[in-house]
Amino acid sequence: MTFSELNRATNDKQVCQFMELLDRANASEYIMVVAILCADLGEDGPDIEKRYTKGDFKRAIKALRACQAYAPDYAENYEAAIAHIREKWLHKGVSA
Repeated sequence: MTFSELNRATNDKQVCQFMELLDRANASEYIMVVAILCADLGEDGPDIEKRYTKGDFKRAIKALRACQAYAPDYAENYEAAIAHIREKWLHKGVSA
């Protein structure tokens, strides 16, 4: 097995473990992870605003604010995820 094959196998295993963890996540944890990924990738992401309540989205934002306090190095990433939640899901279709 070459190094790249070993590295890919490790990454595949990590992805599978991450997917299992995400499968067991509660609503706000799931929203947080998807928002972080979407904001980082610059994607709109899935249409999940109908599957979750406004409270779920607000709890995800509150949890991301807590993450900012504990990991200030990633504060910009968390802020982008919060903006994503607000723009794409929480206030979707709401005009100012």
